[in-house]
Amino acid sequence: MFGYEKPRRVETSEGIRSRLLFLLTAALYMRTLFVLSLPMVRAYQMIPVLRTLVFLAAAPGTRLGRHSRVLGTVYDPDLTEIGERAVIGAGCSLTAHSFTTNPNG
Repeated sequence: MFGYEKPRRVETSEGIRSRLLFLLTAALYMRTLFVLSLPMVRAYQMIPVLRTLVFLAAAPGTRLGRHSRVLGTVYDPDLTEIGERAVIGAGCSLTAHSFTTNPNG
């Protein structure tokens, strides 16, 4: 949220540290949802320079390949890597959750 990256994995059975990581992860999800809910964000994602700014505002750890196009929704941009010249079509949704029910992820 303030320079922290979303953890790749959080286990709630490890005590207070894991609960704090869980709260941090939840706050980072809220930031992403807030940025993506702003007016004109979908239109800004069609312009290459503004697309990068939108993704970096939502998740500073975003990895977007050169000349990639995102017309759909990426719910966890900091956990997803989009390669060069990749196209995420309109109406598509990409999700890479950091919450799992299995201990091994």
